[in-house]
Amino acid sequence: MVVGSNSAPTGGTGGGSGYGGTQVRTASTALVSGVRIKNTQGSTTLTVSYDALAGSTTGMTSGWDLDDREEVFIEVDNLDKIYVRSSASATSYSYYAT
Repeated sequence: MVVGSNSAPTGGTGGGSGYGGTQVRTASTALVSGVRIKNTQGSTTLTVSYDALAGSTTGMTSGWDLDDREEVFIEVDNLDKIYVRSSASATSYSYYAT
């Protein structure tokens, strides 16, 4: 189990609108179930993306937009495949991965 929180910067790497961002965790972190990510800041949108190829951003999904206090669970085998970015200013988020 991995629990953490951080701030997502605006923009990020990757191709096009809704893509890219910053890895939630750059080190390889194997998971059994997946990760739940929650936007803990009230005024900006957090975009959560999934990269099937971990680090290349070529297998990136367009992502899920989370408004204030919204959360998403993503079934994934490694935490380094998850990216986040903010719509405006740095957005705080928390995650719980198993």
